[in-house]
Amino acid sequence: MKKEKFLICDITRTITGGGGCEVESSPVLCLDTAITGLYDLVLVNFCSVELRDRERLSNLCRALKHHDIPVLALLCIPHREILETLKDIGTEYSGCEKKYLKNGIVTISVDDGLNSTASILDECCPYLAYVEFSNQEEMAVCGACQNRLVLGHKIQLEKCTRKEHTHCTYFLSPRSLQ
Repeated sequence: MKKEKFLICDITRTITGGGGCEVESSPVLCLDTAITGLYDLVLVNFCSVELRDRERLSNLCRALKHHDIPVLALLCIPHREILETLKDIGTEYSGCEKKYLKNGIVTISVDDGLNSTASILDECCPYLAYVEFSNQEEMAVCGACQNRLVLGHKIQLEKCTRKEHTHCTYFLSPRSLQ
């Protein structure tokens, strides 16, 4: 059995890699390494990055797809806007870091049945929105409540990023501007 090779782009420098993994801390270096090496998958870490860095990482995913290199985007929590961008780019796989990382070490196999970006996005509530409140931070809000309901991490994981959102009172009766 062939040993799998992964390349990780982690600008936060929180992932140490592990066996069969190489870590780059710059999107440019990651792209260069991915093009010159033979990797089964490139993991792009979107977790805990500043808002301005998301575009750099999305551009990396776009460039990797241009070179037909398989990409897995790691997210702390399913983020509807990032997932929409990744789907438009053509990023095949996305997932939450807790599934693919243990103590900063990658625990993944291409044979694990990776989640498609489209399937994760399909589970997210269409009213899940984000409001930037500083240059580096944002908060999740409910668009069905005219962005007046702030959504905590727990409720996002339990309802807003799962099919259960279809039973939510706000989803069933969104408030319109009057």
